[in-house]
Amino acid sequence: MTVPSGLNASDVTESAARLNWNSVSGAENYDVRYKAADSSSWTSNNTTAASYVVSGLSDSTEYEFQVRTNCS
Repeated sequence: MTVPSGLNASDVTESAARLNWNSVSGAENYDVRYKAADSSSWTSNNTTAASYVVSGLSDSTEYEFQVRTNCS
């Protein structure tokens, strides 16, 4: 399995951010997960695009983001 690279955030607001990464050839979809840095609970979502808008974030909070590839 090829690991997505170049994960970054853009269009950051008080409550949302767009996550972007380099697409992976052969990827069926991507699992995106995130959590507040001081939390142990992850929120997970799935997308077929090499980007994802995360919403419902709290202002002045540090977050951790991860993305992985699902291949056939």
